[in-house]
Amino acid sequence: MKKLYKVLLIVGVILAIVAGFSVRNLANAKTYDTKAISQELSDALQNWIVTNYARYYKNIGVSIVPEGKVTIKNGVASEVFNTKIDLTLKAESVKDLPFMKGMLNYFNSKKATATKAQIEAANKLIDDWDLELKDYIGKPEPTANATYKIVAKITNNGIEKSTVRLYIEEPSESGPGDAFYPVPPSIFESPEKEEKLGEEAVKDEMNMAVKHNPLLKNDTDSSYPYNRIAARDYANRYTSECQSGGKNTNYWNNNQYKLSVYFASDCADYVSQALYAGGIPMDSIHDKSHWWYDNSEPINSYNYCPWVYVSSLKNYMIDNGYWYKRSTDNYENYYWTNAGNVIVIPNYHTMVIVLNDTHTRRFSAHTTDRKEHIYYYHSDWEYYTVQNPNIH
Repeated sequence: MKKLYKVLLIVGVILAIVAGFSVRNLANAKTYDTKAISQELSDALQNWIVTNYARYYKNIGVSIVPEGKVTIKNGVASEVFNTKIDLTLKAESVKDLPFMKGMLNYFNSKKATATKAQIEAANKLIDDWDLELKDYIGKPEPTANATYKIVAKITNNGIEKSTVRLYIEEPSESGPGDAFYPVPPSIFESPEKEEKLGEEAVKDEMNMAVKHNPLLKNDTDSSYPYNRIAARDYANRYTSECQSGGKNTNYWNNNQYKLSVYFASDCADYVSQALYAGGIPMDSIHDKSHWWYDNSEPINSYNYCPWVYVSSLKNYMIDNGYWYKRSTDNYENYYWTNAGNVIVIPNYHTMVIVLNDTHTRRFSAHTTDRKEHIYYYHSDWEYYTVQNPNIH
């Protein structure tokens, strides 16, 4: 009986201690109004977008929809928002854009002493940029999409605005987009820096015009110029903006390219289709070292074909002179690659650039399906300019 009494006494003491801790924990536990915090995070994101984009844009419209629920851990709140942004450039002409000013100023200052080849190269570059940029002057750009994660410390009074940090979705080749990278502290360059980047673009082009271009298989001009606008339009036609990651094959070009529906990841296949629409020719020999697609071929014959794999597509396009980096400076490559060119996340993913108005850049992609999706500079990404050299 005494033994039983001791056991009951010990159990009682333990229960009392546990109960004491529970009461204290409940008393000290913080409860937050997650709905109010979500609204604060949304408001902070909207304010950031409007404040930053007002530098170069007008008529800014923002739609923000939470992807899930606000998460609170260790006094830090975070939430992911799918965002749509409508923008109109403030510039009233292409020549008003600082980047174009820089290109024109440098060219005009050098053309009196430039060779015929240099003048032709500079004019070609300026005309190429003008081809895209004139579409964005005086009217709203296509609606931009972005998936942001916003993070901030919280108190009983709400979020601490000084601790707000912003991240943007890291593109994914398959499954939901659940990785993010930091938004740069400044998403836009100053007008002076943009002018300088324009000067450097024309300077590099004119310098290259007096040298042998090792990317071309001969020294003649291309007989089949790459139409990057056609590639851009194809890319935007055959994809969609899927919320919470994933894909929607109803938008894919399944009639012409049956292969795509058999692969969990379709990014390289999709980029190949856009390149072909822009004028990059297929090879006639069907093996793993050649770039080709034939709807009549059995599906398993595509194994390791550069058309459908990121690393082999990249290697093929570089080796055959179709892709090149304009600069040894990766940031300049980011800044200079415009619509119809490509981004590669090495050995992982590839996307088509569909807009570069000299301030904002966007890509479209498959798996995860994205359309007119905003991206910022990422030092690990590779930015390639596409050309179609004379292969005959």
